[in-house]
Amino acid sequence: MKKIILILTILFSISYTKPIYKVGIGTFNIVSPDTLRNGYSSGVLISGSAGKHILTNLDAFINFEFARTPITARDYLEFLNLAPEKSLLTGGDYINIINIGASFEKIVPFNDEANVLPYIIAGAGLHKTSSDDIKIFADSNNVIDIKSVNTTSFYIHFGLGANLLLENTNLFLDINFYYLKTKDNNISFVPIKVGLKF
Repeated sequence: MKKIILILTILFSISYTKPIYKVGIGTFNIVSPDTLRNGYSSGVLISGSAGKHILTNLDAFINFEFARTPITARDYLEFLNLAPEKSLLTGGDYINIINIGASFEKIVPFNDEANVLPYIIAGAGLHKTSSDDIKIFADSNNVIDIKSVNTTSFYIHFGLGANLLLENTNLFLDINFYYLKTKDNNISFVPIKVGLKF
């Protein structure tokens, strides 16, 4: 990952094109594993990117993303085969997620005069997940302790996007699929972002 960022930094320094900035907001949706997908609902994601044109129709970016996903206590208890009406879940209200990485966007123009420019996205980076301890008081008077999550992993992602070219500014829409492997799980999630590109 450090080598990728170093290469991008060199490309930025030798490129004479003006920098590109993207600021976005969207949703963060966990796809797998089931323990996360059933326990946490869609969260809010904010992002910022800085990049440059490095080749014809090819942009390179350094990206930062932060997502906060709330727990859905009822779904989580039902996934654990516990009666929500007779159980109490405390702690672990949110999962906090930080992604720092690099990506490339290959524009696929289909009409020179079109106001919409679709592109393909591919990238990689570092992913950090953190959450508090969860304590469940089950209906059988048993107490279930689920330890906090605090992991850092390498991720890859790919997706599709589109730039909407307006008179005074540009808008973008990104849909990505992220995949990462931790010590205990293979995790995948889908962020959907909209924002400004300038």
